[in-house]
Order: sequence, then structure tokens, then C-alpha cells
Amino acid sequence: MSNYKPISQIKKNIEPIVMGIIACLLVGIFYSKAVTTICIIGIFIVALRFITFDKIKGFFKDKKLMPFVLVFLAAFLSGSYSDNQQLWQTALRVKLPFLLLPFSFFLLPKIKERVAIQLHYWLIGLVVAANLPVLIHALLNYNYIIDLLSMGQPVPTPIEHVKYSMFNAYAAVAGLFLIRKQTQLLSSALKVFLIVAVIFIIFMLHFLAVRTGLVIFYLSILVYGFSALINGTYRKQALLILIGVILFPIIAFKFSPTLKQKIGYMNYDWSQYQKVGGHQYSDSERIMSYKAGMKMIGSNPLLGVGYGDVLEEAHVYYDQTYHRQDLFKLPHSQYLLTLAGSGLLGFIIFVGGFFTPLLSKNLKTKTGTLLVLLYLNYSISFLVENSLERSISVAFFLIFALLLLKSE
Repeated sequence: MSNYKPISQIKKNIEPIVMGIIACLLVGIFYSKAVTTICIIGIFIVALRFITFDKIKGFFKDKKLMPFVLVFLAAFLSGSYSDNQQLWQTALRVKLPFLLLPFSFFLLPKIKERVAIQLHYWLIGLVVAANLPVLIHALLNYNYIIDLLSMGQPVPTPIEHVKYSMFNAYAAVAGLFLIRKQTQLLSSALKVFLIVAVIFIIFMLHFLAVRTGLVIFYLSILVYGFSALINGTYRKQALLILIGVILFPIIAFKFSPTLKQKIGYMNYDWSQYQKVGGHQYSDSERIMSYKAGMKMIGSNPLLGVGYGDVLEEAHVYYDQTYHRQDLFKLPHSQYLLTLAGSGLLGFIIFVGGFFTPLLSKNLKTKTGTLLVLLYLNYSISFLVENSLERSISVAFFLIFALLLLKSE
């Protein structure tokens, strides 16, 4: 008896396997780097089931997924003139998924739009589940949390607080979009859960009071509202969104003690930066990192100092300019970091590789709109964070970007 299975049957069996791996990967992003890595390898192994010589050739001609490889290439090319090979190799390991995952998703069969949407529901549920213990711990230790915020420290979260707020912001704006587009397709119970979950996530964004997450959330809503207004669709809703973007932060500031404390610390930090010796605070160090990046760009504009040498060059700048021998911090901007490490040539390769896939997608579809929201999340964060220097944020971006690009 033949063991041959039709391709259509194999594809049908692969879909739940891939969904399961991605669901586990998202859990790993919040709780285990090891699980995240294993799941990335798992996707690659499953995808190899579909590899052929024609597929390999086809990938290099692909304009939708292949450009992501250029993000890896932008850092790779500076290796020949990076003195610190160890840090350069560490940066490449973090960006290795930009090689593995686009190729894997190219090999995999098309993904149904329904699957991409369902995994967004999973993300929203996962974010709610992650936020509950964060909120309970904060309420049980309220005075301690307020003291932390008064010293410029974040509310404790399962992963680094800025990345955590970015993921919350994406879950919130994606959830708001799905409430508008999908609720008529859901049961009453799921509809109520989705609405309550999104409200809770928005509350947590303000409770955590992480500026990056809040700016991403409000700018994403603002762009979405203006887009709906300009296109002439749902104009009343668009106007309500735009009014809400103005009014809600004012209301949140009035009623959120954690947000008040965070803004109070920001003002104190800025005042200290203006004074002699005011370079020991988090925002001051962030500004110093920008200046270090600009110094490196000015000294090596075309090729950069080498990706592996950015940290050491920044440290030398902090020591010489601010007498901070203790400070080791990369430029707090993915754009600045790429320019400093790989120069203008590397930056052009990076920007082309990162943003070209967005242009290949029909942005009027549900998955197209979600892709725009994801890109807004990361491109805004690049202004103030080196978001692609952490494995969890690389995995988060690529999984959802590839999922949405591959879906039909």
C-alpha cells in the first residue's frame, strides 16, 4: 500500500502544526528565550518539508519576503572592519531570524487570513494573561511601585519593560481594529471577551506608564483615524477616534497615579540634565547615547565604525565627554545605531530590506491594515529604541510580519 499523500493533504496537516508552533513561540517571547529559539528552529524544520531547488531559486527572486534578508546583511557587511568580532557575531545571532524565518515562510504553503486573525486573538489573550499578575503584584506592592517610578525605574514586567509596552501597544491597536472589523463574525461571548480584553490592555498601557508604548499606541490610533477620515470611510468614527486621542491622555493623566509619577520624574530628569553633574539619570543617558551615535556617524559617515565596535566607541565617548567610565550603552535608536555601525550604505540596505515587504502587500485588506499597524509600532520605536538588538522583539516582528504577508 502506497504511503503517498497528495500535496493538498500535506498542506492541510501542516497548518495546525504551524499555528501550534507560532502559538508556543508567542508564549516563549513573554516567558522563555529558549522556547522562542526552539520554535523558530521548529518552523524552519517544518518548512524544509517543502524545499525544492526551484523553491530556493524562487526565494531569491521574491519581492515580498526575501528583502528581509537585507536587514541581516546590513549588519553582516560591517564585519570586515569591526575590531570586536565577538560583539559583531552577537549582533548577527540576534538578527539570524531575518535569514531563517523569511525563507521558511516562503517554503510554507499559503496561510489563510483566518489563521492570521486567530493568532492575533491568541496574542490578545496572552497579553491579558501576562498583564494580570503584573497588575496584582503592583497593587499588592503599591507604595514600592510608586517609589520605583519616582526613581526612574519601571513597573516590573515579565520581559524588558519597553519591549513589553510595545507588544501591549500592538495588541491594543490590533484589538481595536478587529473589534470594528470582526465582531459580527464572533459569538456573543467572544465579542465581549475581545472588548473587555482590549479595554484592559489599554488600561495597562497607562498603568505601566512606559512612554514608548503610549506614544506608539496614540500615534497608531491617530494615523488610523486620519486614514479613515481621508478615505471617507466611517467619518463619524474617525472623528471620534481623533477627539479621543486628544482627550484620553488628559483624562489618563488626571486619574493614573503611575502616569503622574512617571511624568513627574521626566520633568525632574530633564531639569537635572540641564545642571552640571546631571548625567546620572535614565533620560540623560538616552540623550548622551544619541550624541554618541551622531559623533560616530560624523567620523565614519559612509561605512560606519563597524557594528561590533559601536558599544566600545560609545563608551569612549561617554568617558571622554562625561567622565562616565561605568556607562556602556548603545545609541538608543535603531536608525542611529545602524548609521553608526554600518554607515549610510548599510543604512540604505537596512531601510530597503525592512520596509520593502510592506509595499508588496494590499494594505486595504484586514491583514494589510494589521501589517501597517505592526510597521508603525516598530518604525516609531526605532526613533527612541534599538528594537532589533533584542531577540524577542526580532521574533515578535518577524512572526507577525511574515504571517500577515503570507496570508490570503
